[in-house]
Formats: sequence, C-alpha cells, structure tokens
Amino acid sequence: MQAVLEGDADRMLELGKFYMRVGKPEKSDQYLRDAFSFQIKNQRVGLIYAAYLIQLSRSKEAIVILNRLRTEGYEPVKVNLLLSAAYESDQDQLLGQKYKAFAFVQRLRDLEALPQAGLGKETKPQAIPPKPA
Repeated sequence: MQAVLEGDADRMLELGKFYMRVGKPEKSDQYLRDAFSFQIKNQRVGLIYAAYLIQLSRSKEAIVILNRLRTEGYEPVKVNLLLSAAYESDQDQLLGQKYKAFAFVQRLRDLEALPQAGLGKETKPQAIPPKPA
C-alpha cells in the first residue's frame, strides 16, 4: 500500500492519524514519518508529527521540529504547549514550565485579555520624572 501512496503526503498523513487512533503505532509511525519527509516544510504536518513523537516518548526529535515551528511563528499556543509536554517528558521541568507560561500568555493576548506590551515600537514616557535632588 505504501508504494501506491508514494509522494501523496496528505493521504499518508491521514493514514498515519487513522492508525494512531486505532492503536497501531508501528503502522502510524511509518506513514507519519513519510508524510513529514515528503512535506518537511509543511508546518501542519510537522506539528502533527511532533505530537505523535511526544506520545512515543521521542521528545528530543519532537523538540527539534517544534523549535523550528516556533521560530517560524506557527500556531504559537499549540507549539508552546507541545514544547512544554516534550520538555516535561524529557525530565526538564523548568523548560516545560517556561513554555507552558509562554502558551498561557499568548492565549491571553489572542483573547485580548492581556495587552501586546513589549512587542511594538518603544514609546517615550508621558510624564517627566522628577529630577534628583
């Protein structure tokens, strides 16, 4: 069947997700890995493959993919949450908490519950501070 799907990354991705849902990780790995290989620049495929790798406790591989997605600005909340899970799976609680906090802050910004402070151009203070004596 794999030969029939050669080069059809979308079908391979769907089959990989299917085998993941039915509990056949060895089959899923084959299709997801190939889908990612054929579309390495496809951010959606990278995110799905990274999530799959975390489930298999292959967090170091997932971290490489997720860091690339993070620098590209793809789905910051999802990527940071997956980075948190990957680092916690890798026994690095500090980085896990860091990325969980990043995801939380980004989500609040997306909901406009937190201002986008620090992301724009610097402005001068409105009031002039008093001169020291």
